[in-house]
Amino acid sequence: MDQEFNDLSTTNIKTTFTNNTNNLATSDELQVDPIYVRKMRNSYAASKKGQKVITITGISLLLTATAILSGNIISNVFIVNPPTIVESNMLILENTDTFSFDFTLTNKGNYKVIFKVTVDKETIYTLDCTVPDTYTGEIPDIGFDKKIYYDISFTNRFDYKKSILNGNLYT
Repeated sequence: MDQEFNDLSTTNIKTTFTNNTNNLATSDELQVDPIYVRKMRNSYAASKKGQKVITITGISLLLTATAILSGNIISNVFIVNPPTIVESNMLILENTDTFSFDFTLTNKGNYKVIFKVTVDKETIYTLDCTVPDTYTGEIPDIGFDKKIYYDISFTNRFDYKKSILNGNLYT
């Protein structure tokens, strides 16, 4: 093998080297105030503090978002025997502007249950349905061409609220 495939011949003649480099000329540590009470920092210390603030803020936002998104799941664990609607019948009586409701509620956990009727974003009827029973009634003179929203919801009287049954009807 007389001939080499890789030719690695180089010349370093054009390279210059000086061993008297001045690193202090590029450092900002010499510009820091000698009196520590003024608490002036160099740019390196300021950037480290900025990174720390960003990291703490990011962790705080992440924990807050996690708490908000999982709060509903966590609170569901403490709700035992939620109220249920066994049967319901919500309707507008024919050729009238009267809303008729009829529903049967079970409430083994003794939660506070509210039945609310809203017409055009104004609550016109509220009924406390905490006691398990059959609730029947009519709400007359709502007016024609109105949107009726009904909602039966329960709460644990502290921090949890959930709708059991809701819907829209039109007169």
